[in-house]
Amino acid sequence: LVIADSHPNDKFVHSLKEKITFRNKLPLLNWCPLKPNQVKDTVFNNLDDEKIMDKIDFTTLEDLFKIGVAKRLDTTESCLPGQQSPIGTGNGSTIKKNTILDTKRLQNIAITCRKLAMSAPVIMSAVHRMDLKALIPESVDILIKIAPTHEEIVKFKEYELEHKNFSDLSDEDQFLAQLVKIERFEHKIKIMSFMATFDESADLLEPQFVNLTAASKCVREATKFHRLLEILLAYGNYMNSGRKGGVYGFKLSSLDTLYGLKSSVERSLSLLHIIAETVSRSFPGLLDFADQLKFADKASTIMWEAVLADMRELEANFASAKKERELKGADCPPSLLDFLDKCEKRISVLQVQYKTASVSFSAFSTFWYFQPFFSPLFVLYFRFISVILSYFNTIL
Repeated sequence: LVIADSHPNDKFVHSLKEKITFRNKLPLLNWCPLKPNQVKDTVFNNLDDEKIMDKIDFTTLEDLFKIGVAKRLDTTESCLPGQQSPIGTGNGSTIKKNTILDTKRLQNIAITCRKLAMSAPVIMSAVHRMDLKALIPESVDILIKIAPTHEEIVKFKEYELEHKNFSDLSDEDQFLAQLVKIERFEHKIKIMSFMATFDESADLLEPQFVNLTAASKCVREATKFHRLLEILLAYGNYMNSGRKGGVYGFKLSSLDTLYGLKSSVERSLSLLHIIAETVSRSFPGLLDFADQLKFADKASTIMWEAVLADMRELEANFASAKKERELKGADCPPSLLDFLDKCEKRISVLQVQYKTASVSFSAFSTFWYFQPFFSPLFVLYFRFISVILSYFNTIL
C-alpha cells in the first residue's frame, strides 16, 4: 500500500513500513506521529531510519526495556485559560469635604500624592515640557496608574461649569482636577514612559531577534543532529512496530517521551542512555553534533509571542510620539525632538531584525512541523536540544 501525493517523485510519498519481529515485548513509545503527507518540507523528509536499522544492535533495548517481567513500568507517557472623603488634620480631627470620586479611587490618589510629593502645577509644567529630569521615570509610572478616565474628565468639566471651581472638593479631587486640565495628559505621560524605557526595551529585544535568527538557522543546518533524530526515529519505530506500526516523523509535543521512558529492569536508565550508547558505538561521527548547535541554547528561553507583543507595543508608542510631535508643531518640546531623532534609527534597525527573525522562525516552524509563533512548542524544542546536549555530555 502506497500513500501518494500529486508529486510521485517526492520523498514524502511513503509506503507503509513493514512490521519488525523482536524477541521480547517492548513498551509502546507513545509519541505523536506525523502523517505521511505531513512530512514534506520537514526535517524528516530527508531522514530514512530503515537504512540504518541494520547498523543498530537492539539487543540491549530488548533486554532492558522488555515488559512482562518487571512490575514497575511507566505507563503514563502521552502526547504532549456623591460620596464624602475624610481628610486628616494635624490634630487628628476630621473635616468632611465633597467628592465626585469613589472611596477606593480617593485612597489610591491620596497614596499617589504622598509618593510623588509634588504639586499639580509642578507636574503640569513637567508634562508639558516632557521633562524626565523634573518628573523622573518612577513618578511617570505612578501617574500613569491614576490618569483621569474619560468618565472622570466629563464629571470634572461638568462640575466646574456648575460650581466655577473645585474649592469645596477634597484635596484628592482637586489634584485630579488639575491633571484633567493638562492637554492630552494620558497620551503625554505614556510617551514620557516610552522615552524613559526605550533604550532598556530595545536592549532586551535586539538580542532575542539575533539569537532566534541564529538558532533557527543553525538548527536547520545541523545535519549531524538530524542524523541523531534519525536514530531516535529508528528506536521509536522498532519499539512500536508490533502494535502501532512505523512512522516517518513525529511532532515536537512528543519529545518528552523520548527521554522520559525508563528501563523496566534498571530504573536509573532511560531510553536516551541506550541511544547515547548506540551513537558512541555505531555512529561515532555524530558525537560532536553539539558543535553545530552553538546558538540553540540561547533561544531556549525566548517566548516568541511575548517578544512580538513587546515589539508591537514599541512600534505603537513610537507612532504616538511622532504624532505628538506633529500635533505640537513648532511648540514641540525639545526633549521630544531630541528623543525621536535619537531613537528613529534604532527603531528601523529593530524592525529589520524583527522581520528577519520572523521569516527565519516561520521557516523553522515548517521544518519542525508546528504552528508558527506557538511559543510552548518552540520552547519545548529548544529545551529538548539543551537537555539532549547535557544528557550526552554526562553519559559519554
